[in-house]
Amino acid sequence: MEVPIVAYYVPGLVLAAARLYLSIKKTENRILSALFGGVFLTSVLLIGTTWLLGELYIGGLLDVGDLGDFLYVAISVLVYLSLMKVVDIVYSRRLAGVGRVDGGYLHVERGVAYGGFTFGLGTKSFVLIGGEDPAVLEMIRLHEEYHAKNRHPMKLQLYLLAALLLTGIMIRHGLWNTPVYPTAGLALAVGFLVFIRALETAADAYTWRALGPAAYERLKAFLKLRYGVEEPWRAPLWSRLTHTSRRDVTLTTGDPIGAHWRLEFPLAGALASLSLITCKYYLVPQDIIYITLPAAFAGFLTFSTSLAYVAKPLIRRLAGPAFTDRGVFNLGALSSSVYTTAAAATVALGPWSHALASAFLAYAMRHYLNSWRRGVALTVAIYPVYLALNTAINLLILEISPPQPV
Repeated sequence: MEVPIVAYYVPGLVLAAARLYLSIKKTENRILSALFGGVFLTSVLLIGTTWLLGELYIGGLLDVGDLGDFLYVAISVLVYLSLMKVVDIVYSRRLAGVGRVDGGYLHVERGVAYGGFTFGLGTKSFVLIGGEDPAVLEMIRLHEEYHAKNRHPMKLQLYLLAALLLTGIMIRHGLWNTPVYPTAGLALAVGFLVFIRALETAADAYTWRALGPAAYERLKAFLKLRYGVEEPWRAPLWSRLTHTSRRDVTLTTGDPIGAHWRLEFPLAGALASLSLITCKYYLVPQDIIYITLPAAFAGFLTFSTSLAYVAKPLIRRLAGPAFTDRGVFNLGALSSSVYTTAAAATVALGPWSHALASAFLAYAMRHYLNSWRRGVALTVAIYPVYLALNTAINLLILEISPPQPV
């Protein structure tokens, strides 16, 4: 007899409930254990519920043509929001009177030795910080405060929800055992890491705005106390992966994007473009696919990087003096990566891909430039450069293409 899919999540729910019960008994670790238990419970419920909906969707419950994909996403989002609301209510009561509330989030100055961590339970954020040096503690508090006030944990949850929904859609349309799934999975993983690094760099920029030149000195003091090093590029690998190895750029200049690796955005864009192109051509014989995939990836990466260099003088004039040379290039790299992905997305969305890409880029630039007007202006200025370079490359490809048989 086939076991219902929901049965696979019962053990996880039982373990989560047991973990929460034990956390109540350990009063000295009540805050930390309750928060971690809540994150575990939320994760089990989110993944389990979304996967169950995916099983129903894949099984044909929403077999109503293209509208089925929309209904699957809409129902999943509604279930997610309902679940988050329940978690909000439960943990607002569970942690009532513990710590203090600053700016709408729980703030606890114990439980972590020289460090900080921001949890996400539901739509609320919970901050744990620890340390004895008042100056270092303030730097940690400001960094985590930015994460909490801007609901970064919830944004990461939404990214993961989107990845789960995309996986369900790929399975439903028969793309699971094709080259589409590995390329899309790699693109989502890299995109998630880039997203985390962008949130961490934004928090560092906020810290710099609050502390000025003292921000980097306090970071060095923190690294010395926590890891025994003073430079961010000597920190452990996990710290360098999530916080970048050039935190000094942001914490000495306030540049909100300069700490990123120069090929970071082009790499994410090239992988996203590759997965989109593969969706159209996955029926091509496998040996041809695996020969052309590396070439296509190299082409997308080269195009994004080239466009970033071409647009750099224009971005320098529009971005203003707040950005370092690295920051100006990264703004161009972000723009070129978005439009490269838009070009690949035309196979599925047609001209709408350019409109969606421009809207997303304007929003991103508004975040980095702290102005809607400047963000839209930069997006409008970059788009013709992208079109010109893209058209030139397409014409060149037509010229060198072998003649087709009559």
